[in-house]
Amino acid sequence: MMEAARIYLDQEVSGVEFQKFLEDGLEDIRNGNLLDFQSVFDELEKSYDAGG
Repeated sequence: MMEAARIYLDQEVSGVEFQKFLEDGLEDIRNGNLLDFQSVFDELEKSYDAGG
């Protein structure tokens, strides 16, 4: 027997995607998968300066 497909409205999809984004972020925090902001910013700044 075939299951009925669920059709999501755009607003529902956005909510589901946002919830998944938050859950993934919380999982990263729990696992310690975080980057040092200053070092990442410095690398981005260097690449911007080199390209401009």
